[in-house]
Amino acid sequence: MNRVRALVLGSLAALFVFAVALACVDGRKGYMPLDHSIVFDGAWRVLCGQVPYRDFTTPNGLAPMYLQAPLFALLGPTWFAYVLHAALANGAFALLVYALLRRFALERPFAWLYAAASAVVFYPPIGVPYMEQESFLFSLAALVAAVWATAAEPATRRANVLWAAAVLALAAAALSKQIPAVFALPVVLVIFACGARAPRRSAVVTLVVTALAIVAGLALVAWLAGVDAGLAFDYAWRLPRAEGAFKLRFVDTAAKFFGRVQHTVGESGLLSLYTHAAAPALALVAFVVAAISRERRAAWLGAAAAWSLATAAIWTCVGFVAFAGNQWQNGVPFAFLAVGLVHAGVRGLGDGASQRAGSGAGKGVSNGGGNGGGCSPASVAGRGAGRGVGGIAGSAIGLALALLAARDAWRFECEVNRTRLVNDLVFSPERAAEAAPHLPSELAFLAWNLPPSFPVEARDFAELAAFLRAETDGFVLLGDFTILHALARKEPLEPCLWLHPGLSMPWPDDPAFAAFDARWAAPFLDGRARWLVLQGEETFTKRRLEQFPALAELVGARGRPPRTFGAFRVLDLAP
Repeated sequence: MNRVRALVLGSLAALFVFAVALACVDGRKGYMPLDHSIVFDGAWRVLCGQVPYRDFTTPNGLAPMYLQAPLFALLGPTWFAYVLHAALANGAFALLVYALLRRFALERPFAWLYAAASAVVFYPPIGVPYMEQESFLFSLAALVAAVWATAAEPATRRANVLWAAAVLALAAAALSKQIPAVFALPVVLVIFACGARAPRRSAVVTLVVTALAIVAGLALVAWLAGVDAGLAFDYAWRLPRAEGAFKLRFVDTAAKFFGRVQHTVGESGLLSLYTHAAAPALALVAFVVAAISRERRAAWLGAAAAWSLATAAIWTCVGFVAFAGNQWQNGVPFAFLAVGLVHAGVRGLGDGASQRAGSGAGKGVSNGGGNGGGCSPASVAGRGAGRGVGGIAGSAIGLALALLAARDAWRFECEVNRTRLVNDLVFSPERAAEAAPHLPSELAFLAWNLPPSFPVEARDFAELAAFLRAETDGFVLLGDFTILHALARKEPLEPCLWLHPGLSMPWPDDPAFAAFDARWAAPFLDGRARWLVLQGEETFTKRRLEQFPALAELVGARGRPPRTFGAFRVLDLAP
């Protein structure tokens, strides 16, 4: 027993190391200034003592910022500390996938394979801490906690802790990004409704009390920190809601939505994504058979549970890509989890082919019948190890699914992760080697490559960072390279984390824009800033100086000939 346990622990350690190493190797390649700077600058603001919705605004990303800040405090604001966050999250994601598949009694080697494949598609595509990835991570944690809670004895401390963990994880997902967190909530509720066993009162109380405690705790912390309720409403609710409504116009009919889903699946070339059609069909068949067959009802319900969760997992991905309009490569982290759940259902049904319903129940597991336990995921965990025709067929299908997942993961690694496609660039080792000697020490871990839309040389960027760090006065950046704040060791003075009209900032015709514009000029008027840094003629989202009237007026009144650092211009706006 000790030897088996040691082998299991060793395999899990290897899985974690693989996931972390892969994210570090791929994640350090390339820098997409807009996306890659958001959490970096947010964490630096937190270290500077700033508070969201008091000192700056953001539509999302609070959880990853506050998770990154301790790593910056410990290791300094370096690119290694930044990528390390993503790498550790990648390792945690792989372990969660493994834990969920093992709860459905999938054999350890296959659970390991699907977990490793999941580590390929989770954090390596973007490479650094990002809002969507953290939301997916905590959403998965909520699903794992809920599934394991259904297998615990009801009204026990273990069950209540797991249900509370599910709620906490959902809250963390929402504080990372509203979507895909909103997709995970109904899945957790369905798991509770179908899987939790009587008596349920303790679980219900735990869910409600935990949720109320989180809301009350956040409200109290916001009040003590001096959060501006108006800013929080505008930037955490009103603007994101309006942006979401705008995006819904592109999928406001079933034809548009399913058309976008089919386009995503077809464009990807990943056969694993076709589980979006296979999993719900299999789940429906399993439920129908379970309803009319009493002899093997438990086996069919177990398979239905696995295939239903596979449906939820894959449709969370394709639904996220369809609604958000994001690159599909950065939105399919549950793809191989879904394949693994399909595999688990097939194996459970095949292995149970020669068994009678209810036999082989696992420890502490209900295999069907009263009190809602009939569709518990644990129904699969209670299977035996059939060796009949059904077991052989299940093994063959499972092996084919595993090989399919391995093929897709390798293709994804070669075509997406190594090229850095998600970051809008084609990675060049030669460019990275050429830039390395010129980078600031904080960026030594970064293999410098930029998208073509950012014509910035490493030498110019390093000289700009050195200039701003040497100056005692503060600066305001109208641009996307907001990691400059940490490199210059200066407190950020811009009113928002990044420039995305309609999401992170109001449109010019929005009544809130005047106040937003005034906050850009305020640091120069109250003496906190002297330098205005302009990134070329416009930002990635086409924001230009003249679109900020208060700031443009100040430049007209105080502007002096600029200093130039390649594509950057630095204006002295001292009185």
